[in-house]
Amino acid sequence: MTSTTGPGDALKFVAFSSLVKVEFWTELATKKLDTYRLNDDAQPIYGFYGSGHDARAPCRLNLLGESSFDSPDDEGRRAARPGARFEECRAIGYVKNVNTKEAFKELDKPAALAAIARETWADAVESDRAVAEPERLLRFLLLTFADLKNSAFLHWFAFPTLGSQALFRLVSSRPASAAAPGVLLGGPADAASVVRGLADLWARSVEGTGRPHCPPFFAVVKAPRGDGDGEEAAAGLRVLSLLEFERERAGGEVGDDTVVFGFVDPCSEPGGMPGWPLRNFLVLLSARWGVKRARVLCFREHVPRASAGAGSGGAAAPTTGGGPSVLSRSVVLDIDLSAAPSASGGPGEAAAAAAVKAAWLPARVGSLGWEPNAAGRPGPRMSDLSSVLDPARLAENSVRLNIKLMRWRALPELDVELLAETKCLLLGAGTLGCAVARCLMGWGVQHITFADNGRVAYSNPVRQSLFTFEDCKGGGKFKAEAAAAALSAVYPGARSSGHVLTIPMPGHPLTTPAETSRARRDAEKLEELVSSHDVVFVVTDSRESRWLPTLLAAKHDKICVNAALGLDSFLVVRHGGSPDDGGGGEASTEGSRRKHQAEAPAVGAPASPAKTAEELESEKAQASAASAAAASSPEAGIPESEPMAPSCPPCPDATTTTTAAADSAATAVRRATPPRLGCYFCTDVVAPENSSLNRTLDQQCTVTRPGLAPMAAATAVEMTVGLLHHPLRQRAPADDSAGRARGLGAAQAAAQAAGQGGGHPLGALPHQVRGFIASFTTVTPSALAFDRCTACSKPVVAAHRSQGWGFVESACQSPSVLEEVSGLEEMRKGLDALDVDLDWSVGDEWENDDDDDDDDVDKKEA
Repeated sequence: MTSTTGPGDALKFVAFSSLVKVEFWTELATKKLDTYRLNDDAQPIYGFYGSGHDARAPCRLNLLGESSFDSPDDEGRRAARPGARFEECRAIGYVKNVNTKEAFKELDKPAALAAIARETWADAVESDRAVAEPERLLRFLLLTFADLKNSAFLHWFAFPTLGSQALFRLVSSRPASAAAPGVLLGGPADAASVVRGLADLWARSVEGTGRPHCPPFFAVVKAPRGDGDGEEAAAGLRVLSLLEFERERAGGEVGDDTVVFGFVDPCSEPGGMPGWPLRNFLVLLSARWGVKRARVLCFREHVPRASAGAGSGGAAAPTTGGGPSVLSRSVVLDIDLSAAPSASGGPGEAAAAAAVKAAWLPARVGSLGWEPNAAGRPGPRMSDLSSVLDPARLAENSVRLNIKLMRWRALPELDVELLAETKCLLLGAGTLGCAVARCLMGWGVQHITFADNGRVAYSNPVRQSLFTFEDCKGGGKFKAEAAAAALSAVYPGARSSGHVLTIPMPGHPLTTPAETSRARRDAEKLEELVSSHDVVFVVTDSRESRWLPTLLAAKHDKICVNAALGLDSFLVVRHGGSPDDGGGGEASTEGSRRKHQAEAPAVGAPASPAKTAEELESEKAQASAASAAAASSPEAGIPESEPMAPSCPPCPDATTTTTAAADSAATAVRRATPPRLGCYFCTDVVAPENSSLNRTLDQQCTVTRPGLAPMAAATAVEMTVGLLHHPLRQRAPADDSAGRARGLGAAQAAAQAAGQGGGHPLGALPHQVRGFIASFTTVTPSALAFDRCTACSKPVVAAHRSQGWGFVESACQSPSVLEEVSGLEEMRKGLDALDVDLDWSVGDEWENDDDDDDDDVDKKEA
């Protein structure tokens, strides 16, 4: 057999070459954005390699996807999956991802390599770690700079080694399958024993460690002779782990002259040159055990793969099915280590330890071990994924990049996953609706639903950013459907849909059975949409079209944001949630904020189980904390009749004392929770009615300065993102423009008592924002919920809860029904009795919104 290294020559090794899967780079990008951020410390990773049984494959180290970043627990779970497949051996590595190209260039690369070499030496010689876990002899470093904007990765691999290859001399080499009587591995029977023994060693390793990888190094020794039929049975071979070998060697059961050391050789070279893992293994043999001459099996066969069976460690156990019966590609080397200094007394002895360490571990490692670039010269490589990744995947990565970068410094509390999962319903797909949708996409919101019954008119595309001239042809596409399609065209990852429906409105009578049937169907669909979304944006173009969405958002306790435009001013107002005191609205908690709130239990649903004594004691403790905070808060004197956040009802099975404690806790939490803020209609003292009657053309069309809609839309979205990050969500107190929360101290105390935390990481959360572009000013007034509001008060919500469509239909026929149900009519009669002169008219400053066609979402269909 020819060899590129002749007898007596310094032994040469085939260096590793790297093969990095695309999945590794995408996983590294995710780690960089979500976990590492600006931290450029070296992070642990794993590389994998197999035996060199394929002559077409070089000595290759593979970096895979998630498995290269697995923790031991993750690896065990992955190994237990049905049909799991594994690379044969694992190497321990580090990825050092720097933040700039300059840092990549300026890094002290020899020092980085030397640090890993010192760690390898400590594991191999100064402790038992490498003997117990042989993969610790196989370390590598991956230096990277991730250009995430361009999906490109500058990288350089290093495979550090100990000592000089001049200390290893090749004595001889031969094919492992060649007959060599009188020595270990001298024939086919020995070859079969090694294959079986290696498979058994792999199984024992899985049982002992739970790791599915084959031990990269091992020892082959003679098995004890057995008795059989009066004749000596043929002596077989045993394959031992390094730890097993060291124990038997210390006990005198095996000697250095009766062992063949083996390693899984990734080299596929036809000559005798071994692969890179052997270098550090020889250092361990010499420096730890004082071996002067070693016979080494370079195992290059197909190592038996793991099967679907599970070992005790949760990993799949190997099988010998399909394995080789002869060592057809493997090589046996005799290597002289006498020139290398070694500790004569074994591990832990001080004799000659300093000289040994100085020989094997120089103070500064040179360039040896750095992988050359594609041109064969020392230098890094560039992996550009932009040409291989799916364009939709590239778009997804790029869209979320800017959002995730906010978390690095400015907004570490930003919950990107929460935003991506939030479902937003846009009632109106005109100028405001289009602008809101684009701004939501900028925040990484992916679930956006439109509801509108209008068609795209020729005047729309210049102001409504989701439409084009083509959408206007043939009578115009439906806005809701065209807007949803446009979002998907802008970003394929958007989960957008459009629904063509008309919102039933007070003061717009339903005159025919067909019209009534269609209105009922649309009302039921609207409620279905509201209940299945987390946030409702009301961006319609008339006052009365906002009534039913406001009512439904209050009924289902959703975040609801109303936006409206005037000529040179805009209004954005957030609603305060459900008026129910535990009957239908659900308080938001940290644990459930990623899910839209569930409906209140239906009538006849089973009652909640009685609370335990421990739960009642916990309530008493919470009540004490909340009461102390409430006593000093501005809201301490609020009457109990004021609508508050839901509270827990007392336990029906508790004693009088514990019931009183529970009542006290509920009352304290209610008082500490900020008062409910008003909705769009809470400042009105008349019911909404048909505002389209007796209007001239300039009043029917949008007459507003073009810059207002983007300003109002951005304000509405920014307010919503802040609410999503507040522990009280829609019940968050109003902040003024300086960011001081009115009553926030008490609210935080209540939230903390309930385990919700407190505060608002994105800044102020005003109740309303009114902008005036003529003076370039904004104001942030606030108003509490009106207990006689025609849209969100408790009587109105209760009427809809009990009557459903019948209540909506009666309001459409006569808006006075709303005044009667809400109590406005009774209040008016009381004031009339006092002879108070009030102006009951309502201005229409905010009634115009964003469309100049007559068939928008809030206009009654003909």
